[in-house]
Amino acid sequence: MNFFSDIPGFDEELARAGEKALELTRDSLCRQPLTEVLDAVFSAPGKMLRPALVLAFGRFGENYPDCADPLTDTAAVVELIHMASLIHDDIVDDAPTRRGRPTIQSAYGKDMAVYAGDYLLSRVLSALVRPGMSAVGQILSRGIGDMCSGELSQYMAQFDLNADENRYFMNISGKTAALFSAACEAGAAVAGCSPDVTAAASRFGHSLGVLFQLRDDLIDCVPSDREKGKKHGMDFTNGIYTLPVIYSLSDTECGPRLRELAGRAPAMDCQALSEELYHLIDKAGGIEYTRWIMRQYSERAMGSLNLLPAAPVKLQLSFLLEALLNIEEGKL
Repeated sequence: MNFFSDIPGFDEELARAGEKALELTRDSLCRQPLTEVLDAVFSAPGKMLRPALVLAFGRFGENYPDCADPLTDTAAVVELIHMASLIHDDIVDDAPTRRGRPTIQSAYGKDMAVYAGDYLLSRVLSALVRPGMSAVGQILSRGIGDMCSGELSQYMAQFDLNADENRYFMNISGKTAALFSAACEAGAAVAGCSPDVTAAASRFGHSLGVLFQLRDDLIDCVPSDREKGKKHGMDFTNGIYTLPVIYSLSDTECGPRLRELAGRAPAMDCQALSEELYHLIDKAGGIEYTRWIMRQYSERAMGSLNLLPAAPVKLQLSFLLEALLNIEEGKL
């Protein structure tokens, strides 16, 4: 769902950003197998939330709508960064499918997937060295570095049952929130917003990104048959212990049982695992605690949003925050 569809012209701008992302990656020589792999990459488009944030924050600036073209260029680059990160994530996770289709690593092998992700990043670099893109390049290159740092830190913490909340938040601040933050900051910067507004945009994006990851981590702890057959509990199986689990590990009754479950998880049926995992973290208070933390980050995001100048898009951004908090009780 595009939360910004009610904003005049927004859907058209987002569509142009998608087209520009495709243009940036198109190989003029139509070389194979590069063209075939790129076709596969673009065959399952996502919700384009991150490029939408670039466009949304661009509407807070005094340069809008004159900056519409550089905004869509920036949004396209942000989408390519996200796509490259997903390809590389799927390699690490050995994921067979994404968005209902075979992943690049599953269809073409891990080596080809590495090169495909690297190719997308090469096109990002090409776009960011163009005239007028230096400020955006600094913002997005910092975001990419933070993403990699977060992923590396998460990898090093794998199967560590003594992981704490500080490490968890450091990891997700990098691997997820960094690109949200960079997208919002870049949109505001391109549109000529003041340093104070640009900083508020960056803080909003960070809080939104943390909230987004918390929600995803909470849903992953739900029994798998409650959401269209999606396999849940895979983070736990892979030794990635998220906030609901980390909090519950300290419970005197459920903590030892969770540690024992972690040892059995790789050999368990996904459905049985997700049901036992959910039961334990719910009993230990991990579900409610994570909900509470989500509300804290939503309030932080609203605080940053309130510092931004008046614009119709502010209401849509508040709707986005509300939707992320509104996890159906039937799922949790």
